[in-house]
Amino acid sequence: MNRREAFNTIVSEVCKHFEITKEEIFTKTKEHRISEGRQAIFYIARHSGMRVVEIQGFMRDNGYECPHSSIIYGIDVGEAKMGVDKWFKKMVIESQKAV
Repeated sequence: MNRREAFNTIVSEVCKHFEITKEEIFTKTKEHRISEGRQAIFYIARHSGMRVVEIQGFMRDNGYECPHSSIIYGIDVGEAKMGVDKWFKKMVIESQKAV
């Protein structure tokens, strides 16, 4: 599986777990459930070996422009949630298995 396919798999898995659509993930809304889904994508993609600039490019390819700092923030939020949010941790583990 190449990195683009891996990214698309991550997006599909996160959308399934958060019960949101791919279209919602790539909109500019700051609605919590959607922004949390984006943060999960950033975290999983980074911990699957993707560089931040790659993640940024894949987001852009799907119509979502986001600065480098937003991706770093999402990764940091994911790190914090892994230690305290059992549901988030389970979702990440399940999503990583699909990649």
